[in-house]
Amino acid sequence: MTKPVNTPDDRAETAVFTDVRLPLENIEYTIEQYLLTNGTWLDTETRFLLAGVRDSVRQVAGRTRMMSPPL
Repeated sequence: MTKPVNTPDDRAETAVFTDVRLPLENIEYTIEQYLLTNGTWLDTETRFLLAGVRDSVRQVAGRTRMMSPPL
């Protein structure tokens, strides 16, 4: 016997993943916009640091998206 789709547990799990993923995507977007706007004024090391943080956040958000159950 299989578990029915969209049980309360599934909805709670989806909510947790959404609660984590959306702030990560917002951080990624904010860093991207900051780099686009101010990148020319930043020193090279700071740009690389921010780009690395952005890429790491993007990767975690993507993994969270892949782990979340379908709606």
